[in-house]
Amino acid sequence: LYRGGHKEDWRAVAEHIEENSQPQDLILLVDKNIHAAFGYYYDGPLPIIGISGSLQSEAELEAVLQGLDKSAQRIWLVTSHVPNPALGPYLVSDPRFLPQGDWQMVGIQLALFLRVG
Repeated sequence: LYRGGHKEDWRAVAEHIEENSQPQDLILLVDKNIHAAFGYYYDGPLPIIGISGSLQSEAELEAVLQGLDKSAQRIWLVTSHVPNPALGPYLVSDPRFLPQGDWQMVGIQLALFLRVG
């Protein structure tokens, strides 16, 4: 299954978030089935929300954003195993969120967004 060293680097993702997070952050996992792999390495205090990677419509994506804790000032977006990840581009285009960083780990995309509105 993992030939050629292509195993996802969940340890690096968890360590990066733990080293760079702030108390008012939250973590969004897309697709929600990656929670077990991420949770094995992440032992921090931030809330973790798993969402489906199949969400594509603007209404579905907006519902996710409206459902987030309003006290969360920054959002860590962790994406893996999603063929058409729509939430990242949606956040990038949304004026309520400013991209703060984008990292590529083996098999995992990590992005950080600041809530401005």
